[in-house]
Amino acid sequence: MKRIILVRHATAAARGPDIDDFSRPLRKKGRREARAMADWYMGAGKAPDLILSSPAPRALETALVFAKAMGCRAKNVAKDKALYENPDAPGFLDIIRAIDDKHDSVMVFGHDPSFSEFAAYLVEGFDEAMPKCGILGCRVNRKTWRTVKAGDGRREMYEHPAGLAQAASHSQPEQPA
Repeated sequence: MKRIILVRHATAAARGPDIDDFSRPLRKKGRREARAMADWYMGAGKAPDLILSSPAPRALETALVFAKAMGCRAKNVAKDKALYENPDAPGFLDIIRAIDDKHDSVMVFGHDPSFSEFAAYLVEGFDEAMPKCGILGCRVNRKTWRTVKAGDGRREMYEHPAGLAQAASHSQPEQPA
C-alpha cells in the first residue's frame, strides 16, 4: 500500500510589480498556518518516506516548516519544478508514478488549481477546493507508484487552518457570565 499526503502551500505574499509569481514568499500568517498544520499532522500521522515540493518559495517554505516538525533535514526535501507548472490531473499523476518504489509514502507540497484538481481525480467523491495549507492524506492500494490511477485514493485525513481554528473555538471552555 502507498500513501499520498497533499499539502497546498500556506498564505503567501501577493503578486505585484515588485514580485513575480514564482518568487512569492510566505507571509507571517502563512508561517503560522504552516506551523499549526505541521503540528496537527504530527499528532495525526507519521513522517512520510519522501517530501517532494515545488521549488517556488511559498511551497518550499511550507515544506521546510513541515520537515522541521518531522525532524527531517532541509536537504532531504526534494524539489520538482513540474509541481510549480500547475500540471493537469493526468500530468500530476505522472509525477506520482515517477516516485521510486522504495518510498511507501510521499508528502507533496505545491499549488492550486492543480492540487484541487488532482485530489478530485485521485480520490473518488472528493470535490473540495484545497485551501491554503490544507492537507489531504489518502492511501492507495497499490504496490508500485507506476500503477496508481485515477480513483485509487481512499481519503484518510483532511484538514485545513480554518478547520483547526473552528475545532479550537469549540473546545474552549465557556466563560462564566
